[in-house]
Amino acid sequence: MEKPTNKEMLMDATMRIVAEKGLSCFSMRQVTSAIGVSEALIYRHYTTKENLLFQCFQSVDRQLADLFASEKFPSISSEKELYLYLHDSWIKYFSFLIQNDYKTLYYFEYRDSPHFLPTLKQNDSFLHTYIKSLADCFRAIGINYRIPSNASEGYFHTYIFDVTGIFAKRVIRGELPADAKSKKQIWRLIYLGLSGFSQKASLVTHTHHEVLVQKKQLRQI
Repeated sequence: MEKPTNKEMLMDATMRIVAEKGLSCFSMRQVTSAIGVSEALIYRHYTTKENLLFQCFQSVDRQLADLFASEKFPSISSEKELYLYLHDSWIKYFSFLIQNDYKTLYYFEYRDSPHFLPTLKQNDSFLHTYIKSLADCFRAIGINYRIPSNASEGYFHTYIFDVTGIFAKRVIRGELPADAKSKKQIWRLIYLGLSGFSQKASLVTHTHHEVLVQKKQLRQI
C-alpha cells in the first residue's frame, strides 16, 4: 500500500476533525496539530480554509458519483423491475455511507453549510449521476411526478439523498442499529415515501418478500 501524500493526510485529518467536532469549530491549526506538520504546509497545498474544505467535499462526492458512473442504464419495463433497481442501487449508496463513516459525516456537514451553496450546481457530481438515474427510471415506465415538473426533481433529490443521509448518520453515530434488520426497515421507509412523488399508488405495494422472490426467479433465468 502506498504511503499517503501530505495532501491526502491533510484532507483525511480535516474530515475526521469536522466529523467529530462540526464545521463551526474547525480551524487549520487543528489539522496541523493532529498530524504534526507546520501550518505553512497546509497553506502551501490549499491556500485557504475554504479551499481545503471544498477539496475534501469534492473527494467524497466523486467517490459517490463513481459508484454509478460506469453503470449502464437498465432496461426497465415494469414496476417490479423498477423496485429491484431502486433497491439494489439504494443499498449500494447506503452501504457506502456507512462504510465511510467519518467521510459521510463530513460530507453532509459540508452540504448543510453556507460553504456549499456557491458550488452547488457546478460541483455536485453525485446528484448528476445516481439521483438522475433514479428519476429516469420513473419516467422509463411512465410513472409521473405528483409535484409540478419545474420543481419535482428538486424534491425527489432532497428526499432520496438527504433522508438517506440522515439515517446513515444516525447509524454511524450508534443511534440506530447497524444490522440487516435495521437496513431493511430504513429501506422500506425510504421506498414507501416515494409514493409521494408518484401518481401510481401501486408503486409501493411490493413487499421485501416479493423482491426476494423476484430476485430468485431472475437468477434462474
